[in-house]
Amino acid sequence: MLLKNADCVVTMDAERREIAGGGVYIEDGRIVAVGLNEDPPSAADETADLTGHMVLPGLVSTHHRIYQSLIRVVGSVQDKEFFGWLEPLFPCGRALRPKW
Repeated sequence: MLLKNADCVVTMDAERREIAGGGVYIEDGRIVAVGLNEDPPSAADETADLTGHMVLPGLVSTHHRIYQSLIRVVGSVQDKEFFGWLEPLFPCGRALRPKW
């Protein structure tokens, strides 16, 4: 998969580079290349135009309030302490898939 045209790719590498107009190339579920649009391979099985978006390669699950708010009214977890409430959410999070 090739993610291209991101307004900003935040690399978090040793130099903390932020690449305007950058892209990320992913192969077999692994990040293979991060750089300017012309750096990653141009041929990919899937391509996503991320104009208007920021990309943080490798950052996973930055915030999951969306699905948590859907199940916050489940009676069996309403009176639990934090981890007792959080544990039933894990299967819901595993079921989520990205939509490109």
